[in-house]
Amino acid sequence: MTPVREAAGDAARRVLPDRLVQLRRHRRALRRYLRALAADLYDRPGARALAALEDRVLDDNPRFYDAIMHALMVRSDVILEGLGRRIAAVEARHAVRLRDLQRQIDELRAERPRADASQAERSHRDRRLAERPRAVSLYR
Repeated sequence: MTPVREAAGDAARRVLPDRLVQLRRHRRALRRYLRALAADLYDRPGARALAALEDRVLDDNPRFYDAIMHALMVRSDVILEGLGRRIAAVEARHAVRLRDLQRQIDELRAERPRADASQAERSHRDRRLAERPRAVSLYR
């Protein structure tokens, strides 16, 4: 391990709660174990022999290969059709939401001129009141 990584690990062990440190150690140990297991299984002669057998069967029997490819294409088409339906459903929901938002915007825009008119009326009234002469108080 590099000195920087070691220092970072030491700092983390000091700062983090013991539960988190143990969880991290457990994950790292599990990851190391699974990597070693995968390498062991891949390096076994049986795995290589199985791959060679699969290649031989596919090479020797083109009809078998064609059948596998046809089944794969049919499954892919079914999956893509399902995804297409889901996308269409999402698009429809979003279109409804967009129409609702557009309707709300239109309603707000329709209300705005009324609000502007009432604001103009209030400002006109305020100007009239401001132009009136004020009574002078003798008690100030």
